[in-house]
This record gives sequence, structure tokens and C-alpha cells, in this order.
Amino acid sequence: FIGISIFMLTACSTSAPPVTQAVELDTSHATVALPTVVPETVTPKPTSTSAPTTLPTSISTATPQPVPPETNASEAMDYYILGRMAAEEGEYELAIEKFSLAVEIDPLFVDAYINRSHAYNAVGEYDLALADCDRAIELDPENSAAHLNRGANNFHLGNYEAALEDYANVIVLDPNEIYAYINRGDIFLSFGQPENAVEEVNQAIEIDPLASDAYAVRGIANGMLGQYPEALADLELALELQPTNSSLYYFLGLTHANLGNSERAIANFELFLETNPDAPTRPTAERYLEELQGE
Repeated sequence: FIGISIFMLTACSTSAPPVTQAVELDTSHATVALPTVVPETVTPKPTSTSAPTTLPTSISTATPQPVPPETNASEAMDYYILGRMAAEEGEYELAIEKFSLAVEIDPLFVDAYINRSHAYNAVGEYDLALADCDRAIELDPENSAAHLNRGANNFHLGNYEAALEDYANVIVLDPNEIYAYINRGDIFLSFGQPENAVEEVNQAIEIDPLASDAYAVRGIANGMLGQYPEALADLELALELQPTNSSLYYFLGLTHANLGNSERAIANFELFLETNPDAPTRPTAERYLEELQGE
């Protein structure tokens, strides 16, 4: 029997990562890691299902900003497109270079700041990412993606209350943005408030019944509450919806152990260890696996 305390020590692995353009919505960690943002998680610092998870792309809705006559808007857009291409290939340093050229030419280019913040976030430069979000919000206060990105960066910097406020602003601007609810749920997990986490992600699930990260956060929260059958149902559904989220095997192992399903707990811990060689919870998983195998 492993016990609920393990959930409390390792929760918050599902936040979404920051968005990369103006309405673009992968828990360390939802961002939250990724669990998403984002994340990429009190423990004492949130981790994101860590799965920061990959978010869908949508068309920018930023308020158009006037470009000074002397600037070459077409050239700025060319650099912006090159930055997007580099970011999509995971070449974030190159992306930062291209987005920087774009905003140098056009200092009012909101989406370039938002995308550069995403690239800075990806390389761990959270202060610089936060500054870009602040600039984007200064230029376009109602840009929900900028607030969502700022929440992700505040989360990584340990500014959890500020991140909650950022996500609350996102909900005001775009009530259907599911990752605002999911990331708030992830933060509540890190605060040891699973009931609040469930309340948040239930709203995300109502909006999108296929939101895998929402089920992951709710599964972890139910585990913290000792509601293991419900936790198992949520975690299994999250994995079905997102089979590549191998971090879920860890929580499935914990859940099965608490339900007395030793064989299934062992199988899930083994899958977790096989697919997550660098996970911070790996030593814990190894220890519990040894305990289960010794029963």
C-alpha cells in the first residue's frame, strides 16, 4: 500500500506550455509541464503532467497595431515567418534571433513578442519571456494569448498567485480557453487544494470533453483526495486521449497500488521507467517498484 501522501508529493505534472501566437493554444512540468505550459505544478515548486503538451494552433486575433511609415512591415513579417518555422523545428535560439529582428523593424509587432516569449520559455529564459509578455499586453491588453503565456512564465518563476491572476484574465477575455482552467487546476494541486483543482478542470472538460490534460489533472486530484476508482478512470481516459503522455504511467502505478492491484501497478511503473529516463520522479518510482515486487 503506497498511500495518498505520494500523490501529494508528486502532483501537478500537467500544465500546458505557453502558446506561440495570438490565439494559439504541452505538468517543469502544464507548462504544468507543458503538465503544459502548462505548464510544464505545493511541492514546493510546481512541475507541469509535465507533460508541458502540444497545443493547437489558431489564427491570431491581436488588435492590429499601426506600423511606423519608416518601417518595412513586409520585412518584419518575413523574419516573423522564419522565426515560426524555426520554432516549429525546435530551433528556439534561431527563432529568438528572427523574432528579435522582426520587433527591431516593427516594435509594435504583438505576435512577434508573443512568439519570442514562447521561444524564451522553451530555453528556460523565463524572465525574458515574461518581459515579452508584458510588452505584448502593453500593446494589446485584450490579447488572451499574451496573458496565457504570462501565466505560464509566472508559473515557472514561482509567481503562482500572479499566474492564477493571469489565467483568470484569460478566462475573462476568452471563457472557452481550456488551458486557463487546466493551468489553474495544476496550480491548485501544487497548493495542496485538490478540490479547487477539480472544480477548475471540470470547466475545461465541459468546454472540451476530449481535453486529455484536464482528465490528467483531475485524476491526480482524485488520487490526492483518496478517490482511487475515480482517479483511475480519469488517468486511463487521459492516456487513451494522449497515448504519448508516458508520464501518466507513474500516476497509474500509484493508483493501482492504492487499489491493491500490485501486478498492474508494477506494469505501469515499469512502463514509466522505460519511457522516462530523465524524469525527476524516477527514483521514487524505482523505490515503489522494488517494494511492490518484494510483496
